Parts: sequence; structure tokens; C-alpha cells
Amino acid sequence: MVNGNAISFSEFIEASDTVNKDIAEILTDADRTLGDVFALENFIEIELGNKDYFKTGTASFKTTVKHARLHPGKYPLFSSQVDGPVEFMEDSEHLPLLIKNETEAQDEKLISWNIKGDPCKDIREHNKPFYVTENRGLISIIDNNIDLYYLLYYLKEHLVKLGNFKRSDEAHAGKVKSIKIKFPVKDNGELDLVKQQDVARNYEKILDLRKNINAKIIELKELLNNIDVFK
Repeated sequence: MVNGNAISFSEFIEASDTVNKDIAEILTDADRTLGDVFALENFIEIELGNKDYFKTGTASFKTTVKHARLHPGKYPLFSSQVDGPVEFMEDSEHLPLLIKNETEAQDEKLISWNIKGDPCKDIREHNKPFYVTENRGLISIIDNNIDLYYLLYYLKEHLVKLGNFKRSDEAHAGKVKSIKIKFPVKDNGELDLVKQQDVARNYEKILDLRKNINAKIIELKELLNNIDVFK
């Protein structure tokens, strides 16, 4: 069925040529600015369970949604839901994680992932107080030569595949601890913090690249759907 935006085949060729040139320009610019950023020529692999570098596991106090509803408050409760907190609560007997960021102006950060549902679909950074259920795993960085955002983005890109996690094979902390992460190192074998920070800083540009290319692909599909060969 032809819609109101119908175009002839020759119009499609002309319009699609413009879109393809836009895509080529986007990719050329990305290659020029990002070509060498993500290359890890020298790296080591470190398990998330390595206690010299990380503290990986679950919270000592793991609450429930029911408990949260009995203790309403301002602090978010994260579980396996992938689009944000499931409730907001406050329990004076069990203070939230990172509470000292609020009470003592500390600047600690944690990474968490959802264990069940679509495991590891929601991997996020925390810098404000929060609670978790048993369905949320936590990673705290011990070594100062590891950049939190490098680790965060690496996990977003690779954790599901590395652990082969799915609904029937959940991302429990014990399994996540065995996952090995690639970290760039200097020629002397030391962790390269500057390289990690460079990768993390440019990761957002990759997200923009994906967004822009996908928009152009959608534009091409719409052009294809609008062809009226009898026009």
C-alpha cells in the first residue's frame, strides 16, 4: 500500500544517495577522531573477583519490595527492574548504601547490575544513597588505577556476552566474579589509567555514532517503503 509520502523510484535513488553520503561523512569523521582510541595494544585481564582490585558481590543488607512499602522514604530501591528503582524507602535501622556521600560529603561510587529478569541489561553507576534487593549485584573499585567509567562502559558492552547470561542463566555474583575484564597497560605492565579515561571519555561519542547511523538507516527504510513504482 502506497502512503501519502509516495515517491518515484528515481526520487528514491536521489534521496537515498544523499542519505548514503551522510552516512559516509559520519563514518569518515568517526574514523578520523576515534580510530585509535579504542585499540588496546597492551592489556591485561583481571577477574572481577580479584580482591586486590574489586569488591564484587551483594549488599550485606538486602531488603524487599514489601519491606520498602512498609518503610516509605526518599531513597531509591533497585532490584531487577531495568528502567529504574522499584520503590523509594528509608529504614533508620538499616542505612542505605553510600549514605556517607550525603552525611559526610564523601564521593564514593558503586556499580550495580540486575541479576534476574534480563540479567545485566541494567548496569549503572551510583553516587547517591540507595538500597538494593537480593536481585542486585554490586562492584566497588579498590585499586585507584582503575577508572570506574571505563569499567562501567566495558561491562555495558561485554558482560552479557562474557557470562552468557539470560533469563534461564542468571547473573549471580559468583558467576560475575569469574568474568575477566581487559585493562590497558603501559609498556612497563602497570595499569594505564590515562588510556582508560580516554576510552571512557570517548565512549559517549560511540553512542552518538550509533544513534546517528540508526537514524539514517530508519530514513532509508522509510524511503524504501514510500516507493511507488507506478508513479
